[in-house]
Amino acid sequence: MHHITHLTLTVALVNLLETVGSRIAPLYMSPQGATPTGSGDEFIVCIKARTSLAVAEAHMKDVNSMMSKMKQERKTAANSRIGKMGQVGKGLMFYTIRGNASIINELRKNDAIEMIEQDQVVSISQQSCPTGTFTLLRRINQYNLDRVDQRTKRLDHMLKPRGDGTNVDVYVIDTGIDVHHREFEGRAIQGFNAFPGERSMDLNGHGTHVAGTIGGRHVGIAKKVELVAVKVLNTRGHGTLSGILDGIAFSVNRAATRRDKTSVINMSLGGPKTPIMNAAVSSATEQGVHVVVAAGNENQDACNVSPASAPGVITVGATDAYDAKARFSNFGTCVDIWAPGVRVISAKPGYRFRPRYLSLSGTSMASPLVAGAVAAYISSSVNVSHDPASVKAAMISLATSNQIPRLDGASPNKIVYIGC
Repeated sequence: MHHITHLTLTVALVNLLETVGSRIAPLYMSPQGATPTGSGDEFIVCIKARTSLAVAEAHMKDVNSMMSKMKQERKTAANSRIGKMGQVGKGLMFYTIRGNASIINELRKNDAIEMIEQDQVVSISQQSCPTGTFTLLRRINQYNLDRVDQRTKRLDHMLKPRGDGTNVDVYVIDTGIDVHHREFEGRAIQGFNAFPGERSMDLNGHGTHVAGTIGGRHVGIAKKVELVAVKVLNTRGHGTLSGILDGIAFSVNRAATRRDKTSVINMSLGGPKTPIMNAAVSSATEQGVHVVVAAGNENQDACNVSPASAPGVITVGATDAYDAKARFSNFGTCVDIWAPGVRVISAKPGYRFRPRYLSLSGTSMASPLVAGAVAAYISSSVNVSHDPASVKAAMISLATSNQIPRLDGASPNKIVYIGC
């Protein structure tokens, strides 16, 4: 199964218009064939950087007044509304709005607005069946863990990482986590749920599998991390772009309250390049949160997708058991590092007393291995820098070079390494 969470759309840029003495904020719409949320009248509004909270709140009051007036004049629908403001720590500020073209055109003229993007449906794309479900650990070949603590592909059936993830929180922005799975030993908690009408636990399976690779007792690389479930995709694997932004904001805001912990975000999701998504994850890294993302499964240039193309994140491509590039993995200069992502075995939700495991493939499976490696590296010494840029540089420097055969010239030939 090639797992990657996809925005089921491509983002079409509406040309930036300029008039004498004024700036019109760019509007990004989903093209024909994509799936906007609602009736296509729901948008995400990004407020300009360095706008104070007081100015932003005053702006939202002005927008509310404008909408009320337009409703009275019947220039917009009665169900037009403005959502609450979200903020990624002290960085990106945004809010959602439902309104017609008249409202959006008025907003584009507002000096407080950086850009507007149509809200869109997010879904998991499942391209093939799982390769097996297992109940006994002795039947599990954990080649992915075995590979990343040694320099060659000749495995020694041992895992000897340089750290265990102590004092590191990892936020799994995904379908949730089965926090009761024995792999997590009580180290996983429910953090955020974008779906008030649905239980917080993982009812899909993708997020639990990802979390297991990050910090499971047997199938994970950083066995002492604290895992926080950030549920932005529902039972069917669907969600919204605005829901993902809310999940990022929750993660960064919670991280700011836990100054004794280092925070890592894993995003085994992606889709066509979107400026608001890239701005949100870049804002997270600028505030000290490490962000690790999947490169994507379309066998294309990772610079075409988000959040893989965002500055500051660690973008991960997938290799197989023979160190070859996985046929589905994206590639190119936006990929920072590679990790095993084919037939990876990790936790399966729903079996509290007899835990089960599932084999899946995708850059979704490679990304959490690197997120776990980042957590292990950070916990390995008190002398390790916790700055995201420094850690990213260190992971690339430590990586095993020139082991991936026939890799395109633009991609870095680097497999993650976390051995001593």
